Amino acid sequence: MTGRQCFIYAAVQDSAKQAALEDRGAQVIYLPNAAGKVDLAAMLKDLGRRGINELHVEAGHKLNGSMVREGLVDELLVYLAPRLLGSGLGMTNWGPLTALADGLQLQFESVEMVGSDLRVIARVEGRDNF
Repeated sequence: MTGRQCFIYAAVQDSAKQAALEDRGAQVIYLPNAAGKVDLAAMLKDLGRRGINELHVEAGHKLNGSMVREGLVDELLVYLAPRLLGSGLGMTNWGPLTALADGLQLQFESVEMVGSDLRVIARVEGRDNF
């Protein structure tokens, strides 16, 4: 490791994996929720207690959806490439939504070109304070 702290959050204890990670300098923290997954809200609170007040999450549609569904997202940073690839998975999976009003209301903060990609920063309305 490079001297930086590394925190790994898990829901299920595995002594062998924990020992291997700790041997490399990581700190393993167990925070299971009732469904047997990592308690994301508790994880963010724990990071805050450690002085970490900004977290960037690069994830798939399941974790993105969980973060949005649990109200833990205040800003989205989205890069859009000028290429359609056909059917695939969405950016988040947090439905089903039954009405347009069930969607997540965003406010665009900035839109700019980065090379041939489009970079969008959007704030989630009403999430100025946690």
